[in-house]
Amino acid sequence: MRRFRFSLQRVLDVKRIVEEQRRLAVAQAQAAVAACARLLHQAEAERQSAMAANFAAGEALDPAVRTVAWNHRTVLYDRTVNLQAELAERQRVLDQARAVLLNAVKERRALERVAEKRRVAHELAMARLEQKVLDDLAGTRAARGQIQADGQQRG
Repeated sequence: MRRFRFSLQRVLDVKRIVEEQRRLAVAQAQAAVAACARLLHQAEAERQSAMAANFAAGEALDPAVRTVAWNHRTVLYDRTVNLQAELAERQRVLDQARAVLLNAVKERRALERVAEKRRVAHELAMARLEQKVLDDLAGTRAARGQIQADGQQRG
């Protein structure tokens, strides 16, 4: 009985490699989103701390110190806004990487289904061939038995 060999096995292997690369890209995008989210959280905490320190000082501060504090809070606010935009972009990249991964998984699964169907068809064809051979052997054996029975009756 012949062994099953899927004619598109190399294509399936390449699909698996591509899928693994897509999984790696998703993992990298997730790490980038997490890192950016941490930076954003730190920037927001620093900004809140600066605002709280300014309110705690009240009106007792020198105008020059208040200007420096205002500039510092403005820089922190700008940094927070930039990090929010960067986080949104990284989230978009992550979503895109997930969509590409999903497509790669679908392609691999479709090819695996084709391979499974062909394997089942091969096994069925081999079983039919084996049954045909067994039937032919049984027919030959029965014919021999019939010939021997006829020969014994004549003899």
